[in-house]
Amino acid sequence: MLGLQTEFTEGGAKVTFTGDRKDDFNKRLILLEHEIDGLLKRRINYSARDELGGTRVMDYTGILNEKETQIVELEKKINNLEERLRRSSARELELENHIAQLYAELKRKEDIILAKNDVILAEVATSNTLR
Repeated sequence: MLGLQTEFTEGGAKVTFTGDRKDDFNKRLILLEHEIDGLLKRRINYSARDELGGTRVMDYTGILNEKETQIVELEKKINNLEERLRRSSARELELENHIAQLYAELKRKEDIILAKNDVILAEVATSNTLR
């Protein structure tokens, strides 16, 4: 309601209130806010009668409040799981980069070993020809 009041009274609004009209507008907004608050707190009862004349009243307010609480808890769990997923995705990317670095290092060492092996084979061939 405060946002609505600010929107109408500040920042280049096309509607302006002066004097008693401004107070009346503020009072009406407060009444509207209280009315909405009252609707949100209203008890929800359901009555049923059977063929024998017995009645049963069911209060759904508690159930709704419990479900709202469960929804909030589930939203928190979802946010927590999404955060864990983001962290694990970042860790997975980090590990993939590390694996790529290790493969590159392995390839470099294989090339060094093959080059040294070629040098050794050339030396052996040269020594065999000199004998």
